[in-house]
Amino acid sequence: YGMSPQKGIGLEGPRGCGKSVLMKLLSCNPSGPFEGQVLNSFSNFRFVHTQTIQTLVDQGVPYAFYGAPDKNPQRFYYKTSCEFSGWCIDDVGAERMGKYNINRVAEVLSHIERTQKGNYHLFHLTTNLDDEEFGEVYGGRLVSRKYEMFNVISFPKDSPDLRIQKVDLKKDIQI
Repeated sequence: YGMSPQKGIGLEGPRGCGKSVLMKLLSCNPSGPFEGQVLNSFSNFRFVHTQTIQTLVDQGVPYAFYGAPDKNPQRFYYKTSCEFSGWCIDDVGAERMGKYNINRVAEVLSHIERTQKGNYHLFHLTTNLDDEEFGEVYGGRLVSRKYEMFNVISFPKDSPDLRIQKVDLKKDIQI
């Protein structure tokens, strides 16, 4: 399928098609007998929204915090007691401009691209933007780098918004 194990996963598609839900499912290592063990480096990542990055960097958190999670002194625990080694940056392109009208998410993505050659599998993203829209927000250089860093999987533009899909209780649910 042309996928590279050295790259992260980049999911792009319309709002509500399931990108974030899928990445949240992939980010959770199972608990139980595997508690505290990293079963798969791909699934050992922390889920973070772009606006959180924008806010924290504006407050002084360095880009390296997101660009080198394996060297970060602050470790994260979620669902299991294992340490996280990567990030899924959710909703790339939805963030507001930061302090001094600077897009901090663009800076974080550039930092990851410059410093993590060969370790892109630690980073993942979701976005509603197609390549043209991504280029308008982040510039053509980052569109190209997106394909260098991520195995990009695109949902069809006509994918339904699963959050507002109507359910016919009589037809769709057997009681």
